[in-house]
Amino acid sequence: MPCTHQINGLTKGKEYFIRVFAYNSHGYSINPGLPSPPSEIPKTSPEPPEIVNITPQSDTSIRVQFPHSPDDGGALVTRYLIEYNAQGYHSGHTMNDDHTALLYSIHTVQSISISADEDDISGVFRLAFEGHSTDAISATSSANDMKLALESLPTVGDVLVSRESTITGHTWAVTFLSNHGNIDKYGPIELLKVSTDPAALPNSFVTDISGGFGTNSRLLINEEVTAYKGFEEQTLTSQCNTPTGILSGTFALKFESARTNDISFDVSPLDLKHELETIESIGTVQVTRRHIHDSINSFEMTIIFLDRLGNVPMLEVDDSLTCSDGSGSPLIYVVETTQGVLPNMNGPYSGEVELNALDYEEGSDIVHVVDGLQRNMPYHFQVSAWNGAGDTYGRSQYSMPPLMIPVDPPDSVRLVEMKPIDDSALLINWDASLTKGGSHMIKNFKVELNSTDAQYGDEEVFVVESTPEIQQIYLESSAMDMGGYIKVQFMGESSTNILVESSEDQIKQALEGISTIDQVSVSILPYTQDNMSSFGKKWLITFVSQTENLPSLLVDTGSGPPSTIATGGTLFGSSSVVRVETIADGGLPWSFITPSTLSSDKMYTCRVWAFNGHSWSEPASSRHAVSPSKSAPSEPRDVRVNVLSDTEIGVSWTEPLYSGGDDVASYRIEWDSDLMFDHSATTVSAHSGEGYYYVLDNLDPVDSYYVRIMAKNAKGFSEPNMAVPLLSDTQTIEISLESTELVDYSETFAIEYTTSDGLARSTSPLSIYATSQEVENELNSIGDVGAVSVDREDRSSSYDSSGIETDTFSILYRLTFVGVDDEVTLNVDETSLGSISATVETEV
Repeated sequence: MPCTHQINGLTKGKEYFIRVFAYNSHGYSINPGLPSPPSEIPKTSPEPPEIVNITPQSDTSIRVQFPHSPDDGGALVTRYLIEYNAQGYHSGHTMNDDHTALLYSIHTVQSISISADEDDISGVFRLAFEGHSTDAISATSSANDMKLALESLPTVGDVLVSRESTITGHTWAVTFLSNHGNIDKYGPIELLKVSTDPAALPNSFVTDISGGFGTNSRLLINEEVTAYKGFEEQTLTSQCNTPTGILSGTFALKFESARTNDISFDVSPLDLKHELETIESIGTVQVTRRHIHDSINSFEMTIIFLDRLGNVPMLEVDDSLTCSDGSGSPLIYVVETTQGVLPNMNGPYSGEVELNALDYEEGSDIVHVVDGLQRNMPYHFQVSAWNGAGDTYGRSQYSMPPLMIPVDPPDSVRLVEMKPIDDSALLINWDASLTKGGSHMIKNFKVELNSTDAQYGDEEVFVVESTPEIQQIYLESSAMDMGGYIKVQFMGESSTNILVESSEDQIKQALEGISTIDQVSVSILPYTQDNMSSFGKKWLITFVSQTENLPSLLVDTGSGPPSTIATGGTLFGSSSVVRVETIADGGLPWSFITPSTLSSDKMYTCRVWAFNGHSWSEPASSRHAVSPSKSAPSEPRDVRVNVLSDTEIGVSWTEPLYSGGDDVASYRIEWDSDLMFDHSATTVSAHSGEGYYYVLDNLDPVDSYYVRIMAKNAKGFSEPNMAVPLLSDTQTIEISLESTELVDYSETFAIEYTTSDGLARSTSPLSIYATSQEVENELNSIGDVGAVSVDREDRSSSYDSSGIETDTFSILYRLTFVGVDDEVTLNVDETSLGSISATVETEV
């Protein structure tokens, strides 16, 4: 039986010679046994490179760069192994052995697959997302048609859609670019759902339909990639241990041997992100903050580690917090909500490259380009080193960033045009619909402006970056009696109650208490179109740090599902309505206005570059030199119309963005029953102030009218801007309940609701004395009816026991449907009305 012995305490990397003597009762052997080989060096597996950087080289290759191993383990490192694996989804098939193992994406990808046994796919379907549904979508729709349909929903935001044919049909892959969360957790989002029923409500849609599109057809929706899956998530909770405690003070976070600065208890997600990223070993993080609803100024802040992969060491807290009312003690702690994991490196699109370490100079980085990769597919890379210890490679170092898509430098932008907006500034436009480099991947543009007589180096350079999303919440009422509160929902998560009379700071705090909102600014503005909608105010919401084309805020009064328009429920007042409108989409603009410092005596040219985060495009030049000069103004803004009576329309607007260098003198209003605009016009003089209002009267009550407005200065008229309804898609229907006989007040009625596209709904029984709010809430609760505002008028006369006068029961309900796409028809079920008759009349 062989003998073994382990020698400890040796120095790693030092060569040792070994010999062995045998021993018995007569002593040691004269000659030693010599091992083969005669010497050995104590060694361990080498450490991996400290960092692995990856950048795109082309649309099929990625450049990998890393330093030599910082610890060779006691022996010369002779080899490095680069491993890579696809971590994305391509329409129709996954790029990994297990699609649930796809990690590190910051976007969710869902697939819509349709198949049939024969080549006979046809028909239509509708998709629903977070309580809102599309119009009919063709089963053979293009990728762009699918994108337009989905982006028409207020809850979706910006999406990227690809379409790929399969053996039995085709698949659309939908990447959600700006929707990042739901009520349960930041990252995962609700699954799209489908229905072939044109009248179905979103809550009845499903993810799997068999039949209806062809021979043995099937439509199936799956989540292929889950946003933020695989990253470590730690949640920091700060609160007082009693609900009435008021938290204040500061805290600091420690990670490994480093510490942040002192941080305020109510730190914003963006500021906490910046503090954590000052610790170099943490890398990049994403921070969200959620207000704890049942406590005062208490928060849950989730930190997602985007660079530090695997199981990350826990953050530690050093705090100086207090509960200022003395009712409790502060609690602040960190828990690991999701443990980070490292990826599976096996799959049909995985690969590896072995490098000879001796081919690379010590002290210089090793650079290798991995080619033959799939276009538009994200890859993860790892690198390990070999020194012979254990006959295996050592531990792997993951890449930074975790994923990279092989991509070419972007195409040059097209159609660069310049035009003067006045005598000191120019407007520059371009088309960035790129065929290579990915329009959605462009991070910014660079604009170089130069006068034709300038010397080299005199050009001015401007960087055009993404702008924030701006949305507006309108609160409107027909009288000065609006009250109550609303909730705001964003990406599936709801705020606390927000009173109608809340201050700007209170609204800001409520919105920033939603984890899907980073930071907003809030302005409360008087409603300048009061003459058109009576009374109201506007909450202007600017998403300061979220510069994407975002989903819409939704408003919730409890009378129906959250939507972009709501009535009733917790909102009080005469015909009170709350609605949301996007004022400016977030994202990267394709235009730029120069500073007002240019000379009208000079001619200017420009060049524009696109940057995708890694490479610049070639420049695109303007076709002509242009001189700043006074010009006609830009078009009037916010042109709205509202019906005041059967012969009157109110028109409102605000001044142009720029005047053209001369003061705007007047506005021309044109209206007609067709788009020829050769019927009538009037001129309104310009004045100082925020807005304009004009009433068009003596109109034909049987006609519908188009309205447009132009601004005029000394250089001429602006382009016209077509008016849009203040409350678009509005219908008003009156229901009268009348009787000349006695009523016993037990009578009930139900309202039957149908639309021109076949939708049919019915309310529960309503008392003949139902309040306007009760009718409002019942109609709003049945769903898919837009928003309903109800006014009630009791015109009954009192009962005269002498019999000289006739007792009359008469109740009028005026129902205004706002935000409906189809013509609404109402009917009243009179089964339980007894002697009471019901009439329904639609206002024209």
